[in-house]
Amino acid sequence: MRKAPSEVPPDTLGIQFKPGGAYPFFGLPMSELAHRSLSIDTLWGKADGARLREALAEAPSPQARLRTLEAALVARLHRDDVYEPAAAYLVRRGIRLLTDAGELPRVADLARTLGVSERHLRRAFDDVLGMGPKSYARIVRFQRALQASTAQGARPDWGSIAAGAGYYDQAHLIADFRAVLGTTPGAWVRARAA
Repeated sequence: MRKAPSEVPPDTLGIQFKPGGAYPFFGLPMSELAHRSLSIDTLWGKADGARLREALAEAPSPQARLRTLEAALVARLHRDDVYEPAAAYLVRRGIRLLTDAGELPRVADLARTLGVSERHLRRAFDDVLGMGPKSYARIVRFQRALQASTAQGARPDWGSIAAGAGYYDQAHLIADFRAVLGTTPGAWVRARAA
């Protein structure tokens, strides 16, 4: 869930997991958590949720709260009931293939390379990542465009960035900018410069 900075309470902590890295902490398929906001009690149970809230409230500084949260997450990994879907290895391989590919493969080609059906690959990505391989590939492509635009400085050539990142054309890139960031590439560059 994304919120404008003005909507976020001042003592809020945020956690950003690597792609495919969140599932062990929550005990269920990521597709059940995607696009939802749930309490820690719902995710970890009332007792564990209450302990974490109490420990965070007692922490004297933001750095201490981060250390407390990190310790709680590490403790979750050492439990006997860590959620490890059978497809986790497959999805980690798929993520690496997509991230490392010069040209992003189609889902059918990715499934063939991994030796599974497209349907199996989509289900695996949903369980482990909370989104399908096509959506993840879209994010990889978009991140490449952002990195290329940052490297070009104040006046990026969006046409060459679109071609280099794997978009059909510049209009396709602009549509992704609007869908992901809610703005155009030019407005994003101006906001970044400000």
